Amino acid sequence: MQKNFLMQKDKYQYSVEIAGSCNLRCPSCPVGNMRDVKEERPTKLIDSNLFYKIIDKISSEAVNKNCFVSVFDWGEPTLHPELPKFITYINQKGLKSRISSNLNHEADFRSIIRSNPTEFQISISGYSSEVYSTTHARGNIFKVKSHMYKLRQYADQFKASTEFHVCYHVYKHNFADEFEEMKKLSKELNFKFIPILAKLMPIEKNLAYIMSKNGENNKFNDKKNFINDQDKKIIDLLFVDPYEEYKEWKKKSKLKKNNLTSYCTKREYKTPIRVDGSVGLCCAVYNTSLKVVNNFLDLPHDKIHELRKNNDYCGTCMQHGLHDNWKMKQSQLFYKSLLGNNFISKLQRKIFKNFV
Repeated sequence: MQKNFLMQKDKYQYSVEIAGSCNLRCPSCPVGNMRDVKEERPTKLIDSNLFYKIIDKISSEAVNKNCFVSVFDWGEPTLHPELPKFITYINQKGLKSRISSNLNHEADFRSIIRSNPTEFQISISGYSSEVYSTTHARGNIFKVKSHMYKLRQYADQFKASTEFHVCYHVYKHNFADEFEEMKKLSKELNFKFIPILAKLMPIEKNLAYIMSKNGENNKFNDKKNFINDQDKKIIDLLFVDPYEEYKEWKKKSKLKKNNLTSYCTKREYKTPIRVDGSVGLCCAVYNTSLKVVNNFLDLPHDKIHELRKNNDYCGTCMQHGLHDNWKMKQSQLFYKSLLGNNFISKLQRKIFKNFV
């Protein structure tokens, strides 16, 4: 008998999107750069009964209990007033709960931390108001910092075991002094500082960009996916140009004996569930049409996985390296050093900022 898919993995993640939209309009995120898709996507809050049924199904299928349930994808989870109850329920089912927030909403952080999420990620891209608001549009850095202190206060008060991660999105305008200041604040609060090279999202925009540069016809494309002037400004701020990454990946794939277009960690280790209960093709796509199941509750995990794996769009994405090249530059020695935590890395950031 074939083993259950999850039994073969050390770790698996479901993203159950409890809020279909976000309070910010970050230009590197589809909520900010694909506003014309708004009317097509489910932007409501998830129905509580639906959420509990989804968690019940995940719990029954996930024989490996090292299974994370992230209550976010493109939406801001603290917008949902039932978030503390959701986290408590996930924990009670023996699953691991993960929150990611921009900390700009005046949520009930006391109750959220009291529910003891396994992980709490903070999405951030600067330390000063001027720098932060460039890439976290409509965000208020003073509110964010205030909420960071509250998280620390409540974690200590309730003796929460929550791991706090400051996920610092690195752009060309924020990787030197701002980087050091936010790292210092993270250390003060005993939060883990995790710098990551910022990317343009979603996959649809990247694929459209690469295929247009190659002169390829893209049957999946429409005008919503085209790179506009705002996207070009963001690409100029990135260390990772999607097309340059594609060209590097293409060279790498020719040199490698193994087939780099056959395996995707996002597909193999994560299932995205939207607020209406439908299952998206991938956590990195945004368009409503890119879904494989109308209701997560209707099919077993293995069948959903098979439908995702055999989807044409998934294959096209992998043929252009978008399943793999998102992590290439982050793993290169130069950028590992640039984002590092030692004296040499700090010196490198100071020197390098004069050349970007």
